[in-house]
Amino acid sequence: QLKDKNLTVVVTEIATITAETGNELQRIRQKSGVGNIALLYKFASMDQAETFSDAHTALIARRPFNYREFARTLAAVSRTDNLLRHSLSLPPHRFSRKLLTNLAVMSPVLACECPRHTAEIIMELSDFEKYSADCEQTKPADAAIHNMLRRTAAMSRALFEDALIALAEEEDIDLDEAQQG
Repeated sequence: QLKDKNLTVVVTEIATITAETGNELQRIRQKSGVGNIALLYKFASMDQAETFSDAHTALIARRPFNYREFARTLAAVSRTDNLLRHSLSLPPHRFSRKLLTNLAVMSPVLACECPRHTAEIIMELSDFEKYSADCEQTKPADAAIHNMLRRTAAMSRALFEDALIALAEEEDIDLDEAQQG
């Protein structure tokens, strides 16, 4: 019996993510009474991984991995109170690179440089998000920390995208027109 009122995350390891993985995760949740699962795996395509990742499932490392590093990562994840921030579902990019570049070079309407700076920050966060994702692939031993960095960059980018929308409304900047510019 795995049920423990102090247990907040179940860590499970599988060799390959398959079509059966979703059923396996559900059985683990039912048996443990815990909703959050940290899933360690060796083989899967990104599409397969994204299929089985949800708000309560974190694919945090590929095995083999350094168990001490894993323990540090798991400790960091548990400090967030849950795994909601660590699922594979990342906020989508709402602006094209072209639109952000156009905003970055646009002359300010009210002598406000905030649209330019905000567009630059979004581009930099997007670049770091991609860099972190690339590191996950090229440095499997460090995948968990790079995954966390990618998610942090994506969440930050999404907040700045919200800010850019509000800023565009305040400054009367037509984002559709800026896309064409």
